[in-house]
Amino acid sequence: MRTTLKDIAERVGVTKALVSLYLNNHPLSAKIAKSTKEKIDRAVRELNYHPSTMARALKSGRSRTLGLVVGDICSDYFGFLAQSLLNECAKYGYQLLIGITRFDPEEERRCLENLIGRQADGIFYGLGVFPAEYLRSAGLMDYPIFQIHSSHPAFNGIQRDAEEPLKRAVRRFHELGCRSMVIPEKTSWAGFLRAEADRYGMEALGVALDFFSSAEDFDRIRDMKPDAAVFTSSTFAASLLASCARKRKKKFPRLFYSYTLPCDCISDPCVIGVAASDFKAIVQQSVRRMMQMLEEGDKQIRPTEIPFRFLDNAEMKNFCREQFADPFYESFTMKLSCQRKGILYE
Repeated sequence: MRTTLKDIAERVGVTKALVSLYLNNHPLSAKIAKSTKEKIDRAVRELNYHPSTMARALKSGRSRTLGLVVGDICSDYFGFLAQSLLNECAKYGYQLLIGITRFDPEEERRCLENLIGRQADGIFYGLGVFPAEYLRSAGLMDYPIFQIHSSHPAFNGIQRDAEEPLKRAVRRFHELGCRSMVIPEKTSWAGFLRAEADRYGMEALGVALDFFSSAEDFDRIRDMKPDAAVFTSSTFAASLLASCARKRKKKFPRLFYSYTLPCDCISDPCVIGVAASDFKAIVQQSVRRMMQMLEEGDKQIRPTEIPFRFLDNAEMKNFCREQFADPFYESFTMKLSCQRKGILYE
């Protein structure tokens, strides 16, 4: 049977109200005798008392929990994102509830409903398909939501400006004599890349890729015989390299892709560079902005700007080494093997 404040009060011989004042650190608890506080502490230990989170939430209007909606936690990126946010939230005294959608829009809505039903004080949103219509119909447009990847204008979130790195990448492709370039359709990069390809007289080959893309999809891209390719994920770049290797092609396309974690470091001369984002800053600033929304009541909509940086192959490897040396990434880098096929970790 669950231990209550009444049980503690009876054990100590004081009122339930006095126990509540002390355990909730009320200003009046400063007047409670030290000996009484010690008796209450002892009774809490002996009776194995745990305060009711739901009761506290009903009383304070806050649950001290935050939600995270992601597609999965099996991949390197999403798994470490969940762990990093959990650790960062704990520094502010919040727990993190995780909703996994398996990249299904219907499951996404259910995850949001579940987190809101559990009285999460705010939600970190980690996907690209934002259910704005659902939130509007449910009257939740003012709910504290922070977007980590999506960019709906009604909510706060991370804004990553990739134009400068992309501009440099296309210019480099042109300097290397590339005449055709694969570009990622249905992404925020597509329009800008098409314009840059046009500027240099390059053919833009649009492809649509996602987490469910197969080896056959990359074989088809390989058979398009592009001179260059831009991807939003290192996984896509590595998959195209693997497809070319299976075909035993002597000439691989030049590659440029998005880099976030050490597992994105592809040690291959065909990589001309990466658009690197600061994962540590993304996590820390996301939680800091959420705290401003919750603790300070600052719900003004303004983007948290963390721009991409262009890193060439050598600079990428140096950045990878810096991440390995940073304690923030320790739990992630410890699980990485020293070397994987086609990928170098140092």
